[in-house]
Amino acid sequence: MKTLRDFLISEAKDEERQPPEGYEPASVKGGITKVGLQILQQLSGVADDGSEVSYGDIMRRIQDPQDIKENFGVASLDGLNELLGTKGIFGSSEGAKRMQEIFLESVPAAKFIRGEGGYRVKLRDGWTTLAKTEKSSQKVIMFWVNTLYNVYKGESAKSQNEKLLYFFSSDKKFVIIDEK
Repeated sequence: MKTLRDFLISEAKDEERQPPEGYEPASVKGGITKVGLQILQQLSGVADDGSEVSYGDIMRRIQDPQDIKENFGVASLDGLNELLGTKGIFGSSEGAKRMQEIFLESVPAAKFIRGEGGYRVKLRDGWTTLAKTEKSSQKVIMFWVNTLYNVYKGESAKSQNEKLLYFFSSDKKFVIIDEK
């Protein structure tokens, strides 16, 4: 059982980090479009039986971590730096090539935003319409990166723990991805 002290410490640690200037926190409220759900279904390897699926359906039927690694084409990655580097998303595997349809490059965010960690990832033009709406497209990107991050960190692909922070630039050209 949690004590009041444990609860207060937990709450203090969960304090939201403020976005850097020119960036906004990713949208986590609201639903996802049907197009977004179809993309998630394809990315997660859930068989398309022609019926309409929900996010919950996808999470219940998602592949096991080994299948995701095989589909992505990379046996192992060590942390966010490798996932967002040339060994992961910017590598030459088939899964990485699919991700490069959205992501252009990644560099440590600290080079651009003093005092901030994580990685600044450049996004291709038109990413906001990937899943019809910008908020839904953000959710697709977050699902994609979170699933890979969880799998390579040795956790369940179905993990609901949010371990990454996302800040999208106001000009829609970049996203900063960092560990909490």
